[in-house]
Amino acid sequence: MSGSARSERLLDALSRLSPQQAALRLLVLLGAAGFLLAEGAAGASFSGWWLVAVAVVAVAAAVLPDSFAPLALVLLLGGHWAFELRDELGGWLLVATGCLLVAHVASALASYGPTSVVLDAGLLRLWAVRGAVAAAAAVPVWALSRVGAAFDLPSGGPVLAVALLVLLGWAVVLGRHAVTRS
Repeated sequence: MSGSARSERLLDALSRLSPQQAALRLLVLLGAAGFLLAEGAAGASFSGWWLVAVAVVAVAAAVLPDSFAPLALVLLLGGHWAFELRDELGGWLLVATGCLLVAHVASALASYGPTSVVLDAGLLRLWAVRGAVAAAAAVPVWALSRVGAAFDLPSGGPVLAVALLVLLGWAVVLGRHAVTRS
């Protein structure tokens, strides 16, 4: 299939967006924009090329939510925060986390079917609960990281090993819980 034929199919599909799908895709864009605003408020600086790159990837994530573009968006935004604001653990981090979560959940929901699909209210409630749980989990993680930063804990192999063991234990607990609920 030629590039122009693919473009025509994409534009045709986008012209049939249901209002719900349009709202989900708009939330992807708003989540990315909100993240950038929170990052800027936390003290990050942006170059023009960086903002253009994020805009292109955000639009791609909104238009093609079932592609790798949403993952690229999360990696771009999260990576920029990590490199630009290494030790910034202020309240803007929670705002940015919430915005990234909105973009992620919206792109996941938008990828459930064709552009004309209208998702069931039960599915939307399920994802709202999942998003709320993830947002609620972010708060104690943020608080613990602020406490840890205040103690100036050492870094290195042993600390990483303990952190990975805790993560592994948590994954086992969640995995067992998921299996018993099925």
